[in-house]
Amino acid sequence: TNPDPFTAAGIRAGSNGELYGYKAEVKEVTSTTYTLQAGDSGKVLEFNNASPIAVTVPATLAKGWCATVVQAGAGTPTFTAGSGATINEVDGNSDLAGQWAVGAIYIRSNAGGSAAVAVLTGKTA
Repeated sequence: TNPDPFTAAGIRAGSNGELYGYKAEVKEVTSTTYTLQAGDSGKVLEFNNASPIAVTVPATLAKGWCATVVQAGAGTPTFTAGSGATINEVDGNSDLAGQWAVGAIYIRSNAGGSAAVAVLTGKTA
């Protein structure tokens, strides 16, 4: 018999559907421009450049898409909404606050698949 791949990897599910024992994939972004990708959902995105990094949130990301974002270098990641998208942040900020600042971004809705509404949170400036 084939073992359950989740159990074999040490991942287990709780009674309410929570997952335990998994770890996120870390993706290092070293360029000065980056557009978030559908495949980035669930990842930790480490932005690592000495220069500022322009990060675009495209309008096509699906509801529920989410990623943890980290400023690993001196260059500040600035999040900008692509055409048709919207970014909300409690204070209207769009940057991570400095080296080693951590935040998260998720898509809370996307009417028609081309109007993503994102929420940026965490240590922003």
